[in-house]
Parts: sequence; C-alpha cells; structure tokens
Amino acid sequence: DLKRQMATEVVPNQTKKNIKRKAKKAKKVKKAKAVARDYSNDLKIYLAEWKNRDQDDTWKFNKLIQSWALDNCFDKKKIDSITFKVLLPYIMTIRGAALSRLKEKVKDIIAGTYSEVENNDGESEKPELPKSLLSRALKIHSKVQMLSES
Repeated sequence: DLKRQMATEVVPNQTKKNIKRKAKKAKKVKKAKAVARDYSNDLKIYLAEWKNRDQDDTWKFNKLIQSWALDNCFDKKKIDSITFKVLLPYIMTIRGAALSRLKEKVKDIIAGTYSEVENNDGESEKPELPKSLLSRALKIHSKVQMLSES
C-alpha cells in the first residue's frame, strides 16, 4: 500500500520546476561544450554561388553562413586570403543589424579597444592583436566607408 501511495503521489510544483530548470541548464551546458563547426568550406561554396548569382539561380541567402563569415572575417586561420578577397564585395551588399555589428567591430579593432578574450569576471583582456586582424579591419573599413558615402 505504501509503495502504491508513493508512486501515485503528486510531485509538488516547486519540485517540477526545479527538475525542468536543471534539465534546461544541463541542455545549455551541453550546447556550450559542443565544438563550434567550421563553415570555411561552406563559405567558399556560398561565395562562389553568390558571385555567379546573375548566371545561376543556385545562390540563396544563408543567415548562418553570413553570420559565421562576419564573426570570423578577421581570422586568417578560418578564412584564407583568397576567400577574404571574395568576401569583401559580398560585405558591400550587407545591410541592417549585421552591417552595424560589423562596423562596430571594425571600429573597435582600429581603435585598439577590441578584445576576443574575456576573463571569468566578464571583463575583457586586451591581448596583442595580430597585424592581419588590423589589416583586414582596415580593408573592411574602406569598403564600408564607400557604402556610407554612396
């Protein structure tokens, strides 16, 4: 009788909420631990299709690849120089919030206030930035300035 009563006993709402919170938190931790995918090959294909979009109808906007490209456009290890040269004209077609975020990032890099590293306190550390990062930021800045002037 006691076992049956315990099995059918309703779990209080507070406990249910705690269980749901723990499950949600575990899911977030699992996502955070997942290794970020490298979209460099996808970006090459995407940009090749974008470049030939007038001849072919194969190109289709892909927010995920665009976001990855804009987040990693300063990283020579992820986006090689050939792909970066194709990316520059593509950047000139970007509008809205994506362009605003990119402009802000470029401004921070040029000003020397950009930091890719955060410590545990949430404060940014200012490591020595690679010359390639500044070089790419200046190239993007010149393209974005052309957009602003036109």
